[in-house]
Amino acid sequence: MRNYIKVILFIALIIGIIVSGRFFESLDVSKLKKNGKFTTAKVVRVYCKKSIWLVFELIVEDGKKLIVHENCVFNNCSVFLNKSFPAIYNPDNLKEVDILFRRAKFEEYDMVFPDSLKWVDQYEGLFNL
Repeated sequence: MRNYIKVILFIALIIGIIVSGRFFESLDVSKLKKNGKFTTAKVVRVYCKKSIWLVFELIVEDGKKLIVHENCVFNNCSVFLNKSFPAIYNPDNLKEVDILFRRAKFEEYDMVFPDSLKWVDQYEGLFNL
């Protein structure tokens, strides 16, 4: 009986963590929807350090450069090198950046997925974001 209670509590804890993570994630999207500005993010480097990472460079207001690292689980992430993607950032907090290179991301922002990015569909689900 005690083991069942421990298992149930453990499952409840995991569900709570997942739900709270989704809640806070949606808060960021709503902030970016309200205050975000659009720019272009370009993959300037691909490197491997325990996993494969894409390095995006964004130019924001006043010519500032932002560097964003995204984990990629596809074994040939170099296909993204020198490719550009839309990005949205919060000008008040430059740590709040979202790179739009998956259909789901465009849907979160109520935007139409552009035809120019249809080539990315074959890699859907290969990002650990």
